[in-house]
Amino acid sequence: MVDRLAAVAGIRPCSSAGFAGATLRGMSQPPGRSAAEILVDGDVQGVGYRDFAQRKALQLGLRGYVMNLKDGRVRVRAEGPRDTIEDFVRDLEKGPPLARVEKVSVTWLPPTGRFASFGVRFAEFDT
Repeated sequence: MVDRLAAVAGIRPCSSAGFAGATLRGMSQPPGRSAAEILVDGDVQGVGYRDFAQRKALQLGLRGYVMNLKDGRVRVRAEGPRDTIEDFVRDLEKGPPLARVEKVSVTWLPPTGRFASFGVRFAEFDT
């Protein structure tokens, strides 16, 4: 049942820590945390971009998700220290070797504390 719910929600199972991208509501936020919605334009689908973004985010200790959008862009939601998110954005501007990033747009938001890790989502949601 849990696997079916995860599939419907677009969350990839993660063997070591439950579900990557799972959300926890009501978590208190440590001071100094920030959040950003990042939209990446270019040839960024079908080239390993989501896995690249997830790997970089986990290395930096960020929380959130990455997902493909129907229009060919990639959406990234990241929460953590602002300077760490800025480093992450610089990585996203480069992308993996097969990607061709044309534009990265960052919108700064208040953190929600909803994310336990950084996951890959497999369906476009209205978030």
